[in-house]
Amino acid sequence: MGPLTIKEQDLLGPDADLNGVRDEIDKSLRQTFADAEALRRGEAYALQVTKAMLSGASGRTPTAADLNAYSNDRSCLSAVKADVPDFVYAQTTRTRSRADAMQIWAETVDSLLPTDSITCASEVVPST
Repeated sequence: MGPLTIKEQDLLGPDADLNGVRDEIDKSLRQTFADAEALRRGEAYALQVTKAMLSGASGRTPTAADLNAYSNDRSCLSAVKADVPDFVYAQTTRTRSRADAMQIWAETVDSLLPTDSITCASEVVPST
C-alpha cells in the first residue's frame, strides 16, 4: 500500500504480515475459510475496504480502477459466501474514526459505484 501517514497507520491498526489487512480480520478470515481460494478472496476484499477507508480519511478521490477493484473483490467474495463481505466491512469499520473515514469515502463514490450485478472477474472464462 505504500507509505502511510500516522493517521492512516492508526486507522489501519495492527498488521503484522503487512498485507494491508488488520490482524484480527486476517484471523477471522482464516477461521471462516479453510479453502485457500476463498481465503484469498476474503483477503482481497478486506484490502479493498481498507484502501477505501484510508482514501476517505485522506480525502483522496478513488480512481475508476479503485472502484472496479472494490466492486470486483466484493462480488468475488460474495460468490463464496454471501454474508462475509458485510462481516469484513463491519469489522474493518467498527471504531468511530474508521466508520467516519468510510462514510466520507462512501459519500464520495456513491454515484460512481456500479449498481448492476457484477460477475467476479476471476470466474469469467475466456471463450476459445
